[in-house]
Amino acid sequence: YLSRLHTIGHQPGTLLPLCALFESLVTTTAPHVSYHLAQLGPDAAPLRIAFPWIVTGFVGHLKVDQVLSLWDRIVGFGSVHLIAVLAAAIFAFRARLVLSAKTVEELDFVFQDLTSLQAIPLLQGFLFAPELASGAGGDAELRRDR
Repeated sequence: YLSRLHTIGHQPGTLLPLCALFESLVTTTAPHVSYHLAQLGPDAAPLRIAFPWIVTGFVGHLKVDQVLSLWDRIVGFGSVHLIAVLAAAIFAFRARLVLSAKTVEELDFVFQDLTSLQAIPLLQGFLFAPELASGAGGDAELRRDR
């Protein structure tokens, strides 16, 4: 599965379709975030931030136990699409922080450390809880970061 993340092609599960899926999910579930990032300029493109997560399958970005939980689901479902879904879920979860960013540097700071995130609850919330997918889920994290 990991080798698919380094394959540039149009086949499902390779890098380009995963990037397109991520961008589509962010645009669809958090249009206000997409608009805000577009206003910040091309350096604030969501894919610029999420690309390292996608190409590495979150290895080195999440805690080891979270990466293993994620990859357990990837192997179990037989699809790397969960990587793009998790990347979009992180954007939706941190939507309020993203919307408060006024510069690209502030935006980078919002996503600098993902080690506090729990992959499976984020995936479940994004897929099954409409309030997280609409960007309202980052309140707890916003309060914790203050």
